[in-house]
Amino acid sequence: MQILSSNMSEILKKYKIFSLPHWVLCGFFMLLTLGAILVWNLYPEWIINVDYSFAFMIPVFSVYVLWDRSNKIFKYFEATPDSESYGKLNTLFGVGAFFSFVFGLMIFLLACFLKYYFVGGLTANMMMSYTFAFIAFTFAFLISVENSRGERKSLKERLVFLSLFIFPCFIWLLSAPLNSTLEIYVSLALLSKVTVIVYEIMDFFGAIVEVKGNVITFAKGSVGVADACSGIRSLTACLFAGSFLSAIMLNKFWKKIALVALAMVLAFITNAIRALFLAIWAYNYGSDSIAGSVHDIAGYAVLGMTVVCLLILIPLFEISPVPKAIRLEEERLKREFAASQKNQNSE
Repeated sequence: MQILSSNMSEILKKYKIFSLPHWVLCGFFMLLTLGAILVWNLYPEWIINVDYSFAFMIPVFSVYVLWDRSNKIFKYFEATPDSESYGKLNTLFGVGAFFSFVFGLMIFLLACFLKYYFVGGLTANMMMSYTFAFIAFTFAFLISVENSRGERKSLKERLVFLSLFIFPCFIWLLSAPLNSTLEIYVSLALLSKVTVIVYEIMDFFGAIVEVKGNVITFAKGSVGVADACSGIRSLTACLFAGSFLSAIMLNKFWKKIALVALAMVLAFITNAIRALFLAIWAYNYGSDSIAGSVHDIAGYAVLGMTVVCLLILIPLFEISPVPKAIRLEEERLKREFAASQKNQNSE
C-alpha cells in the first residue's frame, strides 16, 4: 500500500500543479468548489439577462489568465527568498489576511443560506460574487507565505506575487448584476447626463426638441432615454473587456489602471453616441422606427466600437521615449545584479 501511494505521488508530481505544497492544493480545490457554487447560482441570471451574457466568459478568461501566468506562479514556490527578513509587518499582514479570509468565507456561506431560505435574487448573488473575489484574493496572499521548501518569503515578494491575481479575482465583481436599489441610483445618474448631452447636441444643430425628464419630445413623437440606454450595461461589459485586455497585454500596473479607466470613459462616450443616433433616427423617421433591430444593432455596435478603440490604444501604451537598445541594456544589468545578489546570499 505504501509503495502504491509512493508511486502515485511520483506520477502526480509530473504535473506542475501537484508539486505545490499540499495545503495550497487543498485551498485551491476549495476555491474551485466555491467557484462552481457561484457559477451554478449565477448561471440562470446569465441566461435570462442578455445584458450580462458576457459573464459566461469570466470563468474562461480567469482560468486563461492564471494559465498564462502559471510559470511565474510555480517559479515563486521554487525560488529562494531574498535577503529581506520576514518581519513583523509581514506577520501582521498575514494575520489580517487570515481573518479576512475566514470572514469572507462566512459571508459567502451566509449569502448561500439567505438565497435559498430568505432573500433570494440579486442581493444574494451580488454578495456571493463580491465575497468570492475577496476570498480568492486573500487566499492568494496566504499561500505566498513560503516556498515549497518551507522558506519564508518577504512582504515585497508576497505583494508582487499577489499582483498576479488581481484580474482573476476581482473580475468576478462584474459577474452578478447590481441589486435594484444600487442599479437605480447609478442608472439615474447616467441617464440624466446622457439625456442632457443628446438634447444639447440636437439643439445645437437646429433640431426642434424639448426635454421632459428623461424623455426628448419632437414633432414626430418622443424618445425616452430608458434604463437600458443609461449605459450601465455597456459600462460593465466594457469594463470587463478593458480589464481582460490590460491583464494579458500590458505589463506595468499604471498602464493596466489607465486602460481600465479609459474603458469606462469610452463606454460612456460610445453609449452617448448610441443614444444620439437613436434620437436622430426617431426624429427623422418617427419613434416606432427605432424599435427592434435598429435598437439592438446600435447596442452591439457600441460594444464593438469600444473594444476596437481599446485595441488601438494598447500599442500606444507600449510606446516608450527610451530607445530600445538602452532598455535592453538596463534589463540585462538588472538580471546580472539580481544574479550576483543571489550568489552572495547563497555564500
